[in-house]
This record gives sequence, structure tokens and C-alpha cells, in this order.
Amino acid sequence: MFSAPFEHKKQNAEKTAEAAPLTFVSDSYAVSDFSSLLRLQDSFDCLNAFSQSLLNGKTELFYCIQILQGCISLEINGEEEIVTAKSQLMISPENSIIIREVSSDISYFMIAVHPKITNEIFDDLSFPYSNTRFTLKHLVSPLSEEQSQRSLELYNEIKHDLIGPNYKMKYIYLRSMLCALFVEGINIHDYFPMPLQGKSESRLYNVYCRFITLLNTHAAEHRSVEYYANLLGISSKYLSFVCISYSNKNASAWINETVIQKAKILMQIHGLSLTETSQALHFLTPNSFSRYFKRATGMTPRSFIKSQKQNN
Repeated sequence: MFSAPFEHKKQNAEKTAEAAPLTFVSDSYAVSDFSSLLRLQDSFDCLNAFSQSLLNGKTELFYCIQILQGCISLEINGEEEIVTAKSQLMISPENSIIIREVSSDISYFMIAVHPKITNEIFDDLSFPYSNTRFTLKHLVSPLSEEQSQRSLELYNEIKHDLIGPNYKMKYIYLRSMLCALFVEGINIHDYFPMPLQGKSESRLYNVYCRFITLLNTHAAEHRSVEYYANLLGISSKYLSFVCISYSNKNASAWINETVIQKAKILMQIHGLSLTETSQALHFLTPNSFSRYFKRATGMTPRSFIKSQKQNN
């Protein structure tokens, strides 16, 4: 489908754009190394080959990837996604990513942002706790010439400032540029991360956000709606009402989706067997895990593992 994989232009080119150590304080936390919160990659100065990118594996950061030329083939949560020239891909945390193929003429840039920063940016945009709304999502959209140019200009400005000399309030300036890039992305994808019903400062929304946080932490051990409802001090029926209000999915659907996501990561990324995965996710037997997985995906775990080996 593609030509030969992207080749390094220089043997010593495998490096990422990182800032020199900084010391500053934001509204909520102190930071001594900005590179732990913001990473850049692109093909312009051979910062890194895409095949060696930060992207492979389970995402813990927010990614914005723009393809200027060429194309890439990714597998996101077991599903193929081809991103072509003049397209932008945004990927949220908790997704499982595998880079399959990269065209030899690839030209791209990628920004990886820590959720601490995106939380602050979303607050600035009056989208409280929108990281929750983005969990397990990825968005791909074509770009107009104007959108492509504007996003590229923002990236170049962020890159120039990140690798440049330190100065007072540098973090604040970089965050403002990232905020502009996020606003551009929201408009490109026509996706506004706001609650579907109710107010974001309401008790319902706080319950919803706490549930998603608890689910990401405990889904490997606990799969009952009652468990999370008890932790939140509410009834199971009320928890499902809250979830439907803000995501159009009930609590049970959220739990199933998260467990299956974790199962796929264990089998696909970490290479665990059916038995090992069932143990890691605290199923009583491999057969009970297999039934659970097939009910949710339409295929058995063994079939899933076999399909991944064939793809590789």
C-alpha cells in the first residue's frame, strides 16, 4: 500500500525537541522540566522518524498529528486508520496505538501534551474537566489550505519558543500558544467537548467526572455498576442516569468499553495470552473472560490475538 518506510536523513537524527530545564510555577503545580509535559516531533529538521515516535503503545498524553505530505497507517484500539496528506489526527489518553506503515515521503508534525496542561487549557476555554469527555476518543479530519497553514504556523511558533532561551513567564506563553492550537483543532474537527445536558459546575457533572476517573483506575479489578455507585455514595440507577446525561452511554457501557480497551492493550501491546489477560483483569476463569470479550466485540480473545499476529 505504501512505499518504503521513512528513512532517517541523518544517523544521529533521532532526538526530540526538549526545553532546557525550567523552573516556574503554574496555577496548580510546580514544574522543573517542561519537556516532561510537552514533546514535539516533526520531519522538518529530522527531530525523529515517525517509526520511532512516542506514539506506539498506550497513550498517556494528548496527541495532535498533522500530515502535510504522504500518509501513515495506524491501528487504534484494534481498528485501522489511514491518515493522508492535509489531515489532522487528535488522539486522547487511554487509546492503544500501533504504527503500521509510514510512506517514504512523509512530512508531518506532532505535539504530545500532558493532561495537566490540557486540563488548564480546557479550564481557560470554559470546558471544565474536558479530559474526561475526550477519554478513548480519536478524531481525524481533512484540512483546508488555510487551516493547514494556520496550524503549521502555531506549531512552528511553539517549537521555536520551546527550544529557545528561557525567560520569565515562558510557560504562560507556551500554554497560550497551545490553547490557540487546541481552539484551532476544536474547529477543525467540529467537536466541542462540552456536556450534552446540564451545567459543568453541577453536582451531576462532578459525579460523572469522578466516575470516569475511578473507572480508569479500577476497571481491571471491578466491573459492576454497584461498585462504582457505592464509591460515589449514590444508587446504580442514578449513576447510569448521570452517564447518559453527559455521554449518551450508561454506566455499564462505560465499564464494558474500558475493560475491553484494557484487555486489548494487554493482548496487543504486552503480548499476554488469553489466560494471562483473564488473570490480569481478575476474571474467575479464561472461559468467563472469553464470553465477556465475545459478547462485547463479536469475536473471541483467541481470534483477536490471531488477527493481530496476522497483521504483524
